[in-house]
Amino acid sequence: MNREIALLKTLFVKAIEWGYVISNPAANIKLVREQNLTMRVLSVKEEKRLLAAARAPLRPFIVLALYTGMRAGELLELDWQYVNLGSGQLLVRRSKGGEPRRIPLNEPARAALQSLGPQKTGALFHLPNLQRDFRAACEKAGITGFRLHDARHTFASRLVAAGADLITVQQLLGHATLATTVRYAHVKSHEQAVQLLEGDINQTFRSGLPSED
Repeated sequence: MNREIALLKTLFVKAIEWGYVISNPAANIKLVREQNLTMRVLSVKEEKRLLAAARAPLRPFIVLALYTGMRAGELLELDWQYVNLGSGQLLVRRSKGGEPRRIPLNEPARAALQSLGPQKTGALFHLPNLQRDFRAACEKAGITGFRLHDARHTFASRLVAAGADLITVQQLLGHATLATTVRYAHVKSHEQAVQLLEGDINQTFRSGLPSED
């Protein structure tokens, strides 16, 4: 949208210069605040290298970030009383939007929690040098341009690539509006989207084709 506004402003400036109009009605239109859409998604090979390079307890922290989509701040605030390994769920009490949300635990997330040891009270993580240790692990693994928050992007992008609908992704991430989640819609290419129409109908059509023998 900002490009269109800027173009409109420029057109009126030129129109005034050329004598077509006497004022610029777009002069007071403010540019909208745009979200930073730069996302770095971790590949499976990079994930393996990163986890191999990370020391405990940073390793389970990264796994949970990748497989729950929780923000770093949410993980640092997570208390054992809000983790239920029996039911396979954890509760994020305060999302960025203010609403609590429940996140189901898949096997990697459950294993990461179990690796934290027998302590089942208090905060899960004590990582006073989180960002420094994370950068060191990335450097050791030869991974560039990957921020801790990109683990959340990786989680969402993988969900969409696996076929999860955007409403589900929105709820798991705790986004206040679907507009924030739509950025992940690019994960499925146009080719992949069209191929979703194949399946049984395509097979039925092929089986009805005359033989070339």
